[in-house]
Amino acid sequence: SFSSFYLHSINPNNVPLAVDVTNFSGRVNGSYDELTWTTTNERNFDYFNLQHSSNGVNFETIEKIYSASVNGNSTQPLNYAYKNLQPHNGHNYYRIQGVDKDGQNTIHTQVIDLYHSWIGHEISIYPNPAKDLVTIELYSTTSQNNTIQLFDMSGRLVKQLQTSFMAGLNTLQLNIDDLSTGVYTLQVYSNGSLIHVNQLRKDN
Repeated sequence: SFSSFYLHSINPNNVPLAVDVTNFSGRVNGSYDELTWTTTNERNFDYFNLQHSSNGVNFETIEKIYSASVNGNSTQPLNYAYKNLQPHNGHNYYRIQGVDKDGQNTIHTQVIDLYHSWIGHEISIYPNPAKDLVTIELYSTTSQNNTIQLFDMSGRLVKQLQTSFMAGLNTLQLNIDDLSTGVYTLQVYSNGSLIHVNQLRKDN
């Protein structure tokens, strides 16, 4: 069976955030996952909790990453990175929680879903939610013909891409700018066999 992507209520009281996060992304690199993100402003900021889930619902912190700013304050871009050397077989969901020096915490809205399969396919799909372009990275041990299909909630096929991938890491982009806001189901087929199912949210 396949797991799904879930959305969570974030910062419901609109409390000013101690950190502005941009470019949160992830990729499968062989047997491990690479997560990267950038901050453009940090105010009285302390550290990040990088959190992981295998079902998209129950998250646990796997690493605490302290602020790279001076005394928790910065107006310059700062880059962060982490490698998870022991991802699970199947879906690996990641999110980041920021904690300021007063102990207040907020969760960044974007969740990264990286997929590992021990049959020779490893898939990364980001960003999610997305506004226009979705990047699909697939690592394969062999060359293959792939079909990517996107369905709306009524089961109607709204997008389809067919492409040939070589052995190694392959990247393609799916343009969803013309789709309505909502949740869609993305399916990836390799040589005619379904290898990945994921829910993707389209935002304005």
